[in-house]
Amino acid sequence: MEITLIKKNLQAVRHRQRLKQLTAKLLLGAVFALAGMMIVLSSVSLALVRANKQLDQKISAVKQKIGSLEDVESKQVYLISKLSSFKALVNQQQRHQAVAETVFSLIPDRTSLKGFDVNETGALKLSGSVPDWPSLTTLINRIRNLKTERLTVVKAEVSKISFTSGGEVNFEVNLQLSGGKTAQ
Repeated sequence: MEITLIKKNLQAVRHRQRLKQLTAKLLLGAVFALAGMMIVLSSVSLALVRANKQLDQKISAVKQKIGSLEDVESKQVYLISKLSSFKALVNQQQRHQAVAETVFSLIPDRTSLKGFDVNETGALKLSGSVPDWPSLTTLINRIRNLKTERLTVVKAEVSKISFTSGGEVNFEVNLQLSGGKTAQ
């Protein structure tokens, strides 16, 4: 009986040893699997860190480009505002030139201007003298028929006419001009 007991004990011990070996192999396999997973996760993490650094570098480069363009942008805004001011000045100068051209196209030969007053609304006051009555008639007819490309006479009023002892005719005319097309 002793032999059979030993045999049974040996089989139980062998069975336990096999279970222990199997458990150790399973644990060792699980450790290797976890180590492999950690290596894979570390590799993915390193790849993400590298990609993040590259994106940060690209972002820094774009920020530097934007920073370098801020000066250009401020100059552009400044120049645009100056261009608008310049455009207004050019338009005003063109209008003034149109008024002057209009006045000189109205005045007959041998007319002497004593006063010339213009405001921004187009009101014009001319005062002067002409050598004779036909010259004044010519001036008035030119005022009635004036239509230039730039300006037209909307309202005309002769506010004063007087004769000098030398036969000259003094006049004062108030005009309201309209129009003033200027280059855009």
